[in-house]
Amino acid sequence: MSGSSSINSDCIVKLTHTDVLLGRGVGTNRRAGNTYFREVVSQHVEEYLASTKTHKMEITRSVIDRIHALNPPGRFLEKDEVWGGWRECEMKRAHEKTAQALRDGAARLRTSSKRSISSDAMITAQLSRPAKKQRKDVGVNNFDDVSVGSAEPVIKVNLPMK
Repeated sequence: MSGSSSINSDCIVKLTHTDVLLGRGVGTNRRAGNTYFREVVSQHVEEYLASTKTHKMEITRSVIDRIHALNPPGRFLEKDEVWGGWRECEMKRAHEKTAQALRDGAARLRTSSKRSISSDAMITAQLSRPAKKQRKDVGVNNFDDVSVGSAEPVIKVNLPMK
């Protein structure tokens, strides 16, 4: 057997349920190890968002350590381009993947926070507007007086006489 056809000794023949596969797509995302990895990342996103650069590196390392502490130990695996199998990636690559997942989670959290803040701001602005003295609506009911923004809203409704 020639050296080019033999299996690379670094390649993983059997994957475990704790392995985190680097790559994109449904095939990697649905694996139990990747699902657990995303859960661990999501538990640290808020802390990551509010942290200094040094603390962010510690958080990233703690996520990697949790994967490695599983039974069997979780591994960060990437596709071997030559052989086509999986091999354990370098710690630097695992760190990059984890940091990127934390940044992606932080970006989603910031986006949802902005939406929530702008919704809250819109409600506050509407409630703090001066009350309108008269408001006429077109339709079945006529509203003569709608008080907006007071502690106890008063709505007077004049129904058409029959």
